[in-house]
Amino acid sequence: MTIEQALSIIFRQMEITGRRPRTIESYDYIFNDFTGQLRLEYVDEITADSIYDYLAAIDVAPSTKLIRLKAIKAVLSRFFDNRWKTNKFWSPIQLTVDKHVKQGADENVIEV
Repeated sequence: MTIEQALSIIFRQMEITGRRPRTIESYDYIFNDFTGQLRLEYVDEITADSIYDYLAAIDVAPSTKLIRLKAIKAVLSRFFDNRWKTNKFWSPIQLTVDKHVKQGADENVIEV
């Protein structure tokens, strides 16, 4: 099955089950960027290595990489649910991203 056919089916499923249009658009953009950069055409061509290759190739902030990884995993989970993928090879792929912590206000600012 081609990736284009698979995406058409799962995005239709998402619409029917109430996913917001913006979420579907985001998944569509990210997954097409992933498959386009690596020139993947068929569902069977997607591997853990292809995900790592994509994450290494994109020049974005670490937090953006995490967002993209989550979107790719969400789409691949739908592929698994539809039995187009037989195992969840993407599950162990994780990114560590430092979270920005805001400095607390000092006492002078609080008094003002």
